[in-house]
Amino acid sequence: MSQTPTRRFVVCIADHPRVELIGRRITMAPRQRLVLGRGSLALGADALLDQRMSRRHSALVVTEQGLSVEDLGSRNGTLVDGHPVQRCLVRSHALLGLGRVLLQVWTEPDEPAPPPAPPPLVTQSPAMWPVLRALPVLAPTRTPVLLVGEEGVGKRTVAQAIHRLSGRKGPLVTLLPAAVPAEHAGLALHGHDANPAAEGALPRAEGGTLLLPRIEASTTAFQAELLSYLEDGLLRPTGGAARPSDVRLVLTMVREPKVALADGSLSQALWERLQPGLLSVPPFRERPEDTLLLTRHLARQHAGHPVELDRLLALLIALHDWPGNGQELSELLARLVAEQPDSSTLTTPPWGPDAFGPRARDVVSTFDPGQLDPSRRRP
Repeated sequence: MSQTPTRRFVVCIADHPRVELIGRRITMAPRQRLVLGRGSLALGADALLDQRMSRRHSALVVTEQGLSVEDLGSRNGTLVDGHPVQRCLVRSHALLGLGRVLLQVWTEPDEPAPPPAPPPLVTQSPAMWPVLRALPVLAPTRTPVLLVGEEGVGKRTVAQAIHRLSGRKGPLVTLLPAAVPAEHAGLALHGHDANPAAEGALPRAEGGTLLLPRIEASTTAFQAELLSYLEDGLLRPTGGAARPSDVRLVLTMVREPKVALADGSLSQALWERLQPGLLSVPPFRERPEDTLLLTRHLARQHAGHPVELDRLLALLIALHDWPGNGQELSELLARLVAEQPDSSTLTTPPWGPDAFGPRARDVVSTFDPGQLDPSRRRP
């Protein structure tokens, strides 16, 4: 007796010649079979009007083992992660190539309704949902927030979202604890009443938020000063009297807290004070649904105007794990924009395969660029 599949799958347009269609999606139910092809209405009336597709191009089926894709004898083939296939089970977050359209598929989470992503966050990944759910709860409070995640995952952007959601009228101020010598810890935080040029980070952030990146890289003296402020909320400027202060603290860490506690780079007392506001920001490899979304967002920031991606570049970017996370992706896009300053569509550079991980050369060697040959009749 066969087992009834219970998983549902999301099928999302990840790349399309018409940028306004990117992000359109459907959800497939257990045992559902979906035929995709030129003119198919599955993703909307205008999404698959692609002359590179056959009318019956490929079929997706939710089976007991997972999501199966089958090419239905199309003229230009069905690609999975850049490689032509006849029939196969696909991994979650696989990229399906039909004509000039890239579709991404993933298992639908148990909670299908995503929480909203507050500005300036750009995300559609279920891996970010715990963070998104926590933000509106934590933001209006004075609870200090500790954001833990690898370099480049967007902790600073999450901090900006917390500040916006908090409703605080003061500024968002950043102080790098690692740059503060132990003997200047109090001065850097609290300032000096008799020296306006030595205004501390806390007075500058009054009524707002103070962001302290990589707190585990700070000195013991800095952490002690910070803990004292967290305990009583008093500003203690050099040369002046202690007075109440209203500053929200957001701290970040790259290292895991248990590692930092074990080697003494994070004090136990400070950790106990920060633990209630702990949020883990997942790395890019755990949120592949965001890769192309963030790519277009970052490319636009670097170029100063909307920028599209050629088909191969979109595929290579989406297939890469990005061990350097958003920082690595942003640096690559900045280089591409600088090398192609007048282009509205970024193309794959000659050095591209070396920048996109070990799978890239294999993908490039078999890639069909998706250019339409009008002389070929399609079924």
